[in-house]
Amino acid sequence: MEGLTDHQRRALGSVLKAARLRLGWTQAEAGKRGRLDRAYISHIERGKKSPTLAALIRYCTALGVNPCDVLVESGLVASATDHGS
Repeated sequence: MEGLTDHQRRALGSVLKAARLRLGWTQAEAGKRGRLDRAYISHIERGKKSPTLAALIRYCTALGVNPCDVLVESGLVASATDHGS
């Protein structure tokens, strides 16, 4: 996930934070469930750091969201329907 712009990191973080808040979880709870440090989650959600692909998948799995859906919702990739598939 390297090479993301500030805007892209913030968009991704916002989508992940919204998913976490829908569950009513703190960053500490999400970190425990996703086996990620709470501070790392904070940096990701604020757009200060780009998650590794492995961390993104673990976090999405813990949140019960599809990583592909998160990437589409954050605007990092186009959905298959946007391509006419």
